[in-house]
Amino acid sequence: MNRWNWKIKRMSKNITLKELAKELKCSIGLISKWENAERNMSHDKAEKYKNYIEEK
Repeated sequence: MNRWNWKIKRMSKNITLKELAKELKCSIGLISKWENAERNMSHDKAEKYKNYIEEK
């Protein structure tokens, strides 16, 4: 699944960027830029992002 699809899935589950940033211990901006393919984040954080959305 590409980043855009993950963003749509996150939004459909009403998971906020603030909630994710707190869980991943990173900035809201990093997640936003990653979702919009403007920046990369570590493989570990990307996996945590995906797992958090899947589990919610």
